[in-house]
Amino acid sequence: MADYKRMISYMYQYENGIKRKNVGYARIEARNGKCKFTLHMQILDQPDSIIPTYLIRRDDKSTDLIYLGDSVLKNHMLDSKLFTNEDNINESGYGLSDIGGIILFLNGEEFFATEWDD
Repeated sequence: MADYKRMISYMYQYENGIKRKNVGYARIEARNGKCKFTLHMQILDQPDSIIPTYLIRRDDKSTDLIYLGDSVLKNHMLDSKLFTNEDNINESGYGLSDIGGIILFLNGEEFFATEWDD
């Protein structure tokens, strides 16, 4: 399985830019040029909704968000599986190696995120 990569990263809730609590995890898997993002989160006190999910790409000069897809929150649980190409995520020109995190915006003051590029 030389062509298989997997990473787990914890998802945190942020309010007004301040990290509050762990709400779940993201699992990122790449195999044979395909990439799967699995999100599992428990989000209390929120109604059922669809939450746009973005990948974070940053370098010394800029930060970009790449739309990955929509995640569904139902009965306070978000269980989402989103798929893309490993070398050209949603035709953005960026590959998985360029990505440093995941972010889901709930509203103007609250979001959920994880990062693995420090």
